[in-house]
Amino acid sequence: MIKLFSLESRLWAANIINVVAMFTGLLKVIEVHSGASVSVLMYGMFAFIQITFAEMAWKNRSYTTFGGMMICFCVSLTIMVLACLWP
Repeated sequence: MIKLFSLESRLWAANIINVVAMFTGLLKVIEVHSGASVSVLMYGMFAFIQITFAEMAWKNRSYTTFGGMMICFCVSLTIMVLACLWP
């Protein structure tokens, strides 16, 4: 039986959100013909994905993957904050 908030079910959700995030960014870039059109919502989805994979890497003792995912998570949060502060 799969638990609702288990790591395995959250990894499955992270994969789905990853696809949604990629298509959201792609559609936005196509719509305005600019790479500067990424949204804070998209970076929020990326942050969820990165923190989920960081937790998986920590549990599997893959510390280099954990470090890389945590760096990406911090960068995503920084971009979200800057996007909110600088309209």
